Amino acid sequence: MTLTKIEPKKNQSSTQSKPRKKILGGCFADVKDEPVDWLWRGRFAKGHLQQIHGNPDSGKGYFTFWLASIVSKGGVFPDGELCKKGSVLIVGTEEHAGYAKRKLSAQGAAMRNVHYITGYAEGDEEYPILLSNIDIIQATCDGFKKAGLPVALLIVDPVLQMLGVKSNDNSETQAALAPVKDFAERNNICFLCVNHDGKGQQDTAANRSLGAQSFMGKMRIGYTAKKELKTSEGEEYPLHTLAVSKFNIGRRPKAITYRIVECPDDPEIGKVEILDIDGDFTADDGAGRGENKFDQCCQWLEEAILPEGKNKDDVIADGKVEGFGAKLVYAAFKSLGGESEKQFSGRAKWVFPNRGSATATIGEFSNHGTPTATIGRPLENKDETALFDAKTSNRGSTPEPLPRLGESAENPPFGLPEFAEYQDPPVEETPLVLRCPKCVHHVPETYPEGLCAEGYTQENLPCRDFKEIA
Repeated sequence: MTLTKIEPKKNQSSTQSKPRKKILGGCFADVKDEPVDWLWRGRFAKGHLQQIHGNPDSGKGYFTFWLASIVSKGGVFPDGELCKKGSVLIVGTEEHAGYAKRKLSAQGAAMRNVHYITGYAEGDEEYPILLSNIDIIQATCDGFKKAGLPVALLIVDPVLQMLGVKSNDNSETQAALAPVKDFAERNNICFLCVNHDGKGQQDTAANRSLGAQSFMGKMRIGYTAKKELKTSEGEEYPLHTLAVSKFNIGRRPKAITYRIVECPDDPEIGKVEILDIDGDFTADDGAGRGENKFDQCCQWLEEAILPEGKNKDDVIADGKVEGFGAKLVYAAFKSLGGESEKQFSGRAKWVFPNRGSATATIGEFSNHGTPTATIGRPLENKDETALFDAKTSNRGSTPEPLPRLGESAENPPFGLPEFAEYQDPPVEETPLVLRCPKCVHHVPETYPEGLCAEGYTQENLPCRDFKEIA
């Protein structure tokens, strides 16, 4: 008989007891306030996930490249705020790297501060980068931090292809975005996702974004990009808007209106030109359907510019009073078919040539310049009420009109008089010319907003070294 030694069973409950649960939390009185660190104050925040979504060809890719160019060179945003320079990292891109470089260059980006990742290699095998490879993205950001210029903006385009899970599954999407959210908070990076809109009709603009509902739920900020076709003189031209679809950090910002114009250095590439940043609509309002700020500016211009025209500087000054920026006024003026004419004083006058001829209040002239019997003679007072009515004071006689400069019986005036009422003689004004040491001359006539070619103004130039020249 063979005896078998039986080992006594260990008491599992005594040797491997479960760890005690610990409640995580605290009292809000002991929590330190953490102000939002803005990339662009009131619009894009660091340390949070945010998204720009829209249909194809809505201009969202161009806008993200424009934003990347501002961050890469520490430029100035349209509201005058100076952006702190930082590195930009683009994770995945739908475009070839060479073409993406041309688009970035057209926006004026500092190329040495913009980088991209498309994949990684293990031995001889290469793999595309996914958001699940957050350790690789973290190692890349650590390298830029050691180099002295940390990543301030990270762009993922297109985000759903980089997610690595079923994009319409709520639980998988939430689990995939959890480490990404921690990454953005830990590195204080503006994590900007670029996404497409679905084809179905949804109740809100946020729900039109592709992906599971939990995907948009993880985003703290969301914008909808749209393109609309406007008509001017029978020709259509595109106008782009970026309106809020979700904003969980502070007060909702106004919508942005911009257009994509031809780049002078590369005609095949577009360049973003911001027209307005104060649109009173959100993505749920239709992002410009109906009457947006551009339409309002066009309507105001048609009323502000008289048939005989109006001084360009006066139009721009009046537009600022009405809440329209100089660039928006200029774009609206061009879209309405306006033309600029140079006056005798050297100033530019804006007119709408298709409106027809003006009717003079001081004398009426035929097409050949022959004056009629109704001639008004201006007195010393410029007020219209002080105009002397020749027909009333010289009853029974027809006064001869005083000849204007360059007129004679042999050389009658042609067309309408230049001014409809008396004006003081023009004063020669020497325009203030400022030189920006970072780029080229700054001339107010060329840059009505007071910006130089690099986007700096006299107030927020980093070197504070604007110089007046002769």
